[in-house]
Amino acid sequence: MNSFSFGSAGSLFPACTGPLADYATGERMCTICDLFSFIMNIVFFIQFWAPFVAGMIIGYFAIKALFGIMTGKVSDLKEMKGIIIDILIGFLFIYGATILVSALINLLYGGTINPFAGISCGAIGGFR
Repeated sequence: MNSFSFGSAGSLFPACTGPLADYATGERMCTICDLFSFIMNIVFFIQFWAPFVAGMIIGYFAIKALFGIMTGKVSDLKEMKGIIIDILIGFLFIYGATILVSALINLLYGGTINPFAGISCGAIGGFR
């Protein structure tokens, strides 16, 4: 699984690996590999934070359901149970979509179907 370090500079945006665009500053042009590396960084970002966000939302509604139990409002308890189930289904859809996008990009450009493998751009913008 990819560790949560984005790009070579440790940011969400990958360092461009194409030919030199400006010899004075050393800036490089971005290539298609850099674009897909950026997309993979977004996917890894979502995969990293989605469980935390879903957990916090589920925790909030679970506490709200407990207060509903203490006050004796059965209708609130049923509503909170439905919301928690909807959150879990939404989390599974979001996580499944990120795994699918990651697997497709890796299959097309990385040569492997492993959805947790990152894309590595070469020195001239090609894939390694």
